[in-house]
Amino acid sequence: MPIFEYACRACGHRFETLVRGNSRPACPSCNDQKLEQQSSRQLLQRITFQYTLYGLRDVEVAAYLSHRLRVAGYERGNLFTDAAIRLLHRYSGGTPRLVNILAHKALMLAYGEGLTEIRPRLVRAAAEDTPAARRPVGLLGWLGR
Repeated sequence: MPIFEYACRACGHRFETLVRGNSRPACPSCNDQKLEQQSSRQLLQRITFQYTLYGLRDVEVAAYLSHRLRVAGYERGNLFTDAAIRLLHRYSGGTPRLVNILAHKALMLAYGEGLTEIRPRLVRAAAEDTPAARRPVGLLGWLGR
């Protein structure tokens, strides 16, 4: 599922969502402000837990991969190069589920090619095969890498 980026017309806050439809999605910041209004008092009292989750940072993605590999029984050195980890972070936005999907696909590609190290080329190929992966954005993003 693709990730869409929006800018709130009311407050200017930039946010991402997995949902795209005919109407613009609600801005999380504006929703929080609405919940704080007196008219939403009873609804707010019924919300028992509320937390905003952000994606992992690139160093956290590296630690997360290391942990997952250790749990799976991998005991050697770094399997993913630093550049591959940076790309994993970029394509996943730090979302653990996407990190898992992209890393798994990159590992399968490496296995198929008889490689013992995950390099950026394999992460790019995994991202191209994953609709939910983020696409490059920026000055040269439109060139397609």
